[in-house]
Amino acid sequence: MKLMFRIFLVLSLLLVSVIADAEIGETDVIDAVATKPDSNIVILLIAQARPWSETTLDLLNKKLSYYKEVIISGEFVKQKPEMANKKPRIIIAYQQMPNADIESILEKLKQEFSEIKIDLYWGTRNDLAKIASKP
Repeated sequence: MKLMFRIFLVLSLLLVSVIADAEIGETDVIDAVATKPDSNIVILLIAQARPWSETTLDLLNKKLSYYKEVIISGEFVKQKPEMANKKPRIIIAYQQMPNADIESILEKLKQEFSEIKIDLYWGTRNDLAKIASKP
């Protein structure tokens, strides 16, 4: 499998400047990858610019499955060996706030990913630096 993703090396906490070219509809692409040289975390960004709907949730599930597969299979590290010792953190960057039902689904997904040692967070693009800097 050829891993498709875009790499960004972030030298500061200004992850707000990381704007993905891809989006949630491209379910077999990692939208963006960010890291800091002094951090043990690699951030895999999902750009979610669509209004929340059943279709959006379906695309999000497909995209998260792809991210999980490339992480668990080792394909991500095979393509980017410098990420081998970094803990994966997936961040869903959305433009529209999710409603309570969607927030509940995101919480369940966060728990599922936590069980396989992958952090899952979400927020607006303005929240990216804050989310990225969590321990």
